[in-house]
Amino acid sequence: MKAGHIGAVSLALCAAAGAAMFALSGGKKAEYCSLGEYHGRVAIFAPDERTLPRQITAIAVHTLPSADRAALSGGMTVRSGTSFAAPNVAAAAACVQLAQPGATAARVRRTLCDYAEDLGAPGRDDQYGNGFPVLTQCFHDRLCPGRRFADMPDADAWSHAGLDYCIAAGLIHGMTPVTVAPQALATRAQVVQLLWAAAGSPKTTGPLPFTDVAPGAWYYDAVHWAYRTGLVSGTSPTTFTPDAAITRQDFTVILYAQAGRPAMIGTALAAFPDVGQVAGYAYAALTWAVEQGLIGGVGTPSCPQLAPRGYATRAQVAKILMGYYDK
Repeated sequence: MKAGHIGAVSLALCAAAGAAMFALSGGKKAEYCSLGEYHGRVAIFAPDERTLPRQITAIAVHTLPSADRAALSGGMTVRSGTSFAAPNVAAAAACVQLAQPGATAARVRRTLCDYAEDLGAPGRDDQYGNGFPVLTQCFHDRLCPGRRFADMPDADAWSHAGLDYCIAAGLIHGMTPVTVAPQALATRAQVVQLLWAAAGSPKTTGPLPFTDVAPGAWYYDAVHWAYRTGLVSGTSPTTFTPDAAITRQDFTVILYAQAGRPAMIGTALAAFPDVGQVAGYAYAALTWAVEQGLIGGVGTPSCPQLAPRGYATRAQVAKILMGYYDK
């Protein structure tokens, strides 16, 4: 989509880095230069507050191409200058920084560019920069808290929404400052920690029989809460095995307990060919989870598997938790 074809709808205008703001110049002090020196500095497009059916404003050195100019009608004219574009860029960057307190200039600039709709020739170019930032989508995604993680799934991936929800709610944190490890196996300690955080991180008292859960461990309070409230009973009378990967059925059993263990007599599991692998203690929990739409099959659509003894990934746990809490 080229600028001239947008017509009366918020026409995208070039915003020069030097005249716009720190977000476009990478945090460096703006350099006031002659118009000819803007070449190569355009970072993004910005809507012009004076973009009306009768007038359009564009940066001086990057006037609209002749083909675009020819497409304008109804008395529209092309003017030069960054005065109208700059305030819009500044406002957009301010909104980004408000939603991301403490974000550096580079981070603000990256967010604007990440959400830019490519215009003109594919990729970045001197005419349109990185494109027009579609901030409606940006804010719809709540600036996508997971975007700070390099391994965050694409927005259209099945796992994206669940991870984004849990990250925004403060339930899931990165395995490192830049990775969330969606395909890593979730551990028993991680799952209990998530549920404890969602419950408001309550304090509980009383003895804890697990010798492998030491006071001071990052998951101690969560395991203590889960045990004292009857959500978990351990892998043995004296062990919890916090670092062990959790199976899909065991995770469901814990979540089912938190839901109050409602009576289940449904036949939802009959549709899965591997229903025979479901442990007796997990049958009601998995029936509940399937009927609530929290768990579906894995594998091919023509032959979905329940995989009750398979290990749950962090992405799968996040998706199930979003379905459970976000009703």
